[in-house]
Amino acid sequence: RAGADRTSLASALYVLQSTGDLAEARAQLALTYGHTGWGTNRLVRVFDMYGRWHGRMDFRTWVETLYWPPGQGR
Repeated sequence: RAGADRTSLASALYVLQSTGDLAEARAQLALTYGHTGWGTNRLVRVFDMYGRWHGRMDFRTWVETLYWPPGQGR
């Protein structure tokens, strides 16, 4: 599929960062854009995990503090 999943993820992250619209960001990971979710459902799961923090914490802060806590090594 030549990068459809990676492109969908980049689009979703861009939408989330620029608009804060989680629903629209999730929509970027739709079959319409070539994202099937088969074998790559972890991409969608990141947005599921962030969902409960949406509105209380921006995505970047969530990634830097909760998704990948400081001191956990990368």
